Amino acid sequence: MNLTEERQAVADLLTAGGIRAITHVPGKVTPPFAMTLPGSPYLSAAETFGGSKTFRLDVWLVEGVATGNAALAEAMDARIAQTLSILEADEWLVEDVQIDQWEPSAGGKFPVAIIGIRTTITP
Repeated sequence: MNLTEERQAVADLLTAGGIRAITHVPGKVTPPFAMTLPGSPYLSAAETFGGSKTFRLDVWLVEGVATGNAALAEAMDARIAQTLSILEADEWLVEDVQIDQWEPSAGGKFPVAIIGIRTTITP
């Protein structure tokens, strides 16, 4: 079980679906893009026997600054729908979607959608 490879696989899946995705918080923020970051809890006991674990990720969809609230809402909704379609087609369970604002240490303020997903992995 390599957790970094699991996060990278989701980033690759999103990138193949047309959403630029990375597995870390970048030093320079250039939206729009997605980050696949550890969820909470990152790993927990699965509901099945055999050493399986429930593996959670948060997919952060970072948007650029839109010209108005309606444009921002429309862009976020479209990117959320696209992301959900990609993840669910690959059998990831979507637990929740939250909208927030992110202020990275490099500066700026960006609207984000944080999509909590999970799957079962076997070590």
